[in-house]
Amino acid sequence: MNVPSLARRAFAFLFGVLASASLLHAQGAAGTTSPATAGDEIIKLDEFTVTSDQAGGYRATNAITATGIGSRIADTPLAISVVTSALMQDTSAFEMREALNLVPGVLTNPRSESAVTIRGFGGLISYRNGQFRRQLMTTWNMDRIEVIKGPSAIFFGAVRPGGIVNNVTIKPVFSGSFTDVKVTVGNESYLRGEAYTNQVLNDKLAVRVGVGAYTVDGERDFEYDHENYAGASAIWKPTSNQQFTLDLETINRRLVYLSAYPVRALVSSKVYGVAGAIAAQANINRQTTTADSANRSYLTSLGYSGTAGAANFAPLYDMFAPYSYNAALGYDSWQIQRSQSVDLDYLLKISDSLVWQTTLNYAYDNTSGLQPSDGDVRPYADGSLRFRTENFINIRYSYNAHNKLTWRLNLVSTKHTMQCGQEYQRVIFTRPGFYNDGGATVK
Repeated sequence: MNVPSLARRAFAFLFGVLASASLLHAQGAAGTTSPATAGDEIIKLDEFTVTSDQAGGYRATNAITATGIGSRIADTPLAISVVTSALMQDTSAFEMREALNLVPGVLTNPRSESAVTIRGFGGLISYRNGQFRRQLMTTWNMDRIEVIKGPSAIFFGAVRPGGIVNNVTIKPVFSGSFTDVKVTVGNESYLRGEAYTNQVLNDKLAVRVGVGAYTVDGERDFEYDHENYAGASAIWKPTSNQQFTLDLETINRRLVYLSAYPVRALVSSKVYGVAGAIAAQANINRQTTTADSANRSYLTSLGYSGTAGAANFAPLYDMFAPYSYNAALGYDSWQIQRSQSVDLDYLLKISDSLVWQTTLNYAYDNTSGLQPSDGDVRPYADGSLRFRTENFINIRYSYNAHNKLTWRLNLVSTKHTMQCGQEYQRVIFTRPGFYNDGGATVK
């Protein structure tokens, strides 16, 4: 069965569900009783649009990840940590991994765009607005990053036991029209600019549009990172108890491959940069002869010991020597990361304690590039290195459809939240590529 056919069936099913929800709302308005029993205190639901309200400093008071609608963290039986937009701004956490490193019990890998470890459990556990995503991207337009620590299958089904990470984007507000512009300049030729505008078109419709870009070079030669962002969102409230939210985003990044092997050499080396060594190695076959062998052969010809670690052989091969990382093999080692998403969310407030939610999502993630594979980390005398290359591509298409009914109630002195719902997800994952084992020499 092809994807368009599945998508049409899924959307037809969802429209049927929406029609049923509207009928349920109409019947409730005709005079049905509240689902709470007489004498119970009705719990008033929070506003549909949740922002990172603070209790003090950088501490947030509510979260949206667990239930899908605004919930007080104190009333949610989970360990939830929130990195607010204020904290991200004040710490210049422009990468999601930088913001996550502020959360106790959470670790990220700077060499992987999607690796997160929570309480010792790792894996792809990243969400955006409640929808599973593969990549940890830049914090463009992020209102908060919420981390649920520990098992949370009751809310997310089959998930990693360590927990999940969910970033929530900033949505339009009806408090007024305004525009924010920010420019950041730093070392290593860092330059970042971003602009967002919030426009209230009427009392039922508000939109938010943002664009941004940044560029930065690295400490080593050939290092770079270039990225651009564009996003838009809209909130439409056709009635006082209904809300549609549309969110669009695209991020494109190109950078030096983060695992590119560094050039390891010392200024005091007896081989590296020495004219005699360069001449001696001019005619060797570098596909069959490693730099180790060539350099040792030259040192031996001068009467030095050929044993690695020997005093007169150091410092070029001593593993404890203070190696200098003068350059990265980034001259043609690159990686692209692309992320695109479309979110459509519908909320129906049936009563003060009962809410229906339908969410549709399409997402595209692409990570591909050219990387070194099994390369030498020591240079020949002229500074060139031998390494093999690998072209890789990692593309992921996902289609998600969620329906959820949330009911909050009080029983005596206890608070309860009951949910029932349906989830549909289709993922197409592609990873073609080729491996060049012929070898290559790069100057």
